[in-house]
Amino acid sequence: MLKLCLSKMHKLALLKCVKWVSFIGAALLISEVELMASESVHAVSIEPVVLLHGLKRSPYSMKKIEKALTKAGYNTCNIKYPSNRLPATGLTAHINEQIEVCFGTDPGPINFVTHSMGGIMVRALAESEQRPIIGRVVMLAPPNKGSEIVDLHRSSRMFRWIMGEVATQLGTDVNSLPLRLGSAQFNVGVIAGDGLSNPMGLWVFDEPSDGTVAVRSTRLEGMSDFIVVPFGHTLIMRKKQVIDEVIHYLSSGRFSPKYRESSRTEGS
Repeated sequence: MLKLCLSKMHKLALLKCVKWVSFIGAALLISEVELMASESVHAVSIEPVVLLHGLKRSPYSMKKIEKALTKAGYNTCNIKYPSNRLPATGLTAHINEQIEVCFGTDPGPINFVTHSMGGIMVRALAESEQRPIIGRVVMLAPPNKGSEIVDLHRSSRMFRWIMGEVATQLGTDVNSLPLRLGSAQFNVGVIAGDGLSNPMGLWVFDEPSDGTVAVRSTRLEGMSDFIVVPFGHTLIMRKKQVIDEVIHYLSSGRFSPKYRESSRTEGS
């Protein structure tokens, strides 16, 4: 009887031992799989995107696009730059420094999404000595050929004091900053607006505009794609339709066909 009891106890102990070995083995296997999955996630290169706001605006104006891009899987850097306090060379140096803070010294190609003067800053960056490698760029309402609104106010001391030196260089004359910069040597899509958000545009423009920039003036030689959307200059970057087009362009290098048909003739 004693031998039988000892035999049964031995079997129970052996069974428990097998169960524990199986449990530990399974736990180790799960941990290894999770580690491999984690390493796999970190090995995937998330595309960097720099967001540049317009004149006298802030990163908050680009916050809605930033959130959408982050949700879409992009690694975003919403840069604040003193648009009305430094000359163009100082602004490009500041932006380059902030890009390095966000992505390091060798991030590879960087995509850009810009509003208004932010687009001119990308063009200036592209011609700067320490220019980053530029991937795809989407410009929203950029004054690529200047703005008549600036022509109207440029001689005002108050305008210069409030808006800054670079603002006075965003007019339509041949010596303006946008016209001194060269054509696009990078992949860029331009989104222009033809909805009036600035009442002054009613009597400044006699052609389609967003109230601040004429549709015609947003075009850039060398651009890869161009569309016109029915929104004004001030809030164009917050419109869902525009954000959808931004993401579409960054992922494919083209805008969706939705607005292209009407964009062929408008602002040509």
